[in-house]
Amino acid sequence: MRGLKAKQFTPNIRLALIAFAFMLWNLGMLGFRLWKSFWWLGLLVIFLFIVALAKGLGNRISTRSKKIYERALAVGFPILLLLAWELIVGAEILNPRWFPPPSRIGVALWELAVKYRWRKFGFSLKIKKQSLNFTCNTIRWEPMLTHRHLNNLLV
Repeated sequence: MRGLKAKQFTPNIRLALIAFAFMLWNLGMLGFRLWKSFWWLGLLVIFLFIVALAKGLGNRISTRSKKIYERALAVGFPILLLLAWELIVGAEILNPRWFPPPSRIGVALWELAVKYRWRKFGFSLKIKKQSLNFTCNTIRWEPMLTHRHLNNLLV
């Protein structure tokens, strides 16, 4: 009896097999309690499954819906990475001191945006612009930089 070839399966069956293998992999890692010891291998295989599923779905998408599909991938993949990072730190596989979870980073950034003294920052930015202007004039790089040029250099 000859072995089954991948070309014998329809695209729907291939996608279903990949999704089934994905679920089996996760259940096996969970059932045998391998996530703590082999989390890096588990994430690598999950990443490969996700790429295979995305490629399979991408081949089936019509050209009209291709732009929406690509945007969904562009937004969805970073969200999956942040979710995986959050779960790994929450399970204490990664040290939260070295790799704080994205939720804690988001809270810290929000507090910084709300409570920081932006007047002080504006004053500091003004000093940077003036010193950059002085430096450029000193080395005769450009006679006088306008505010537009300075903003482009600082951003």
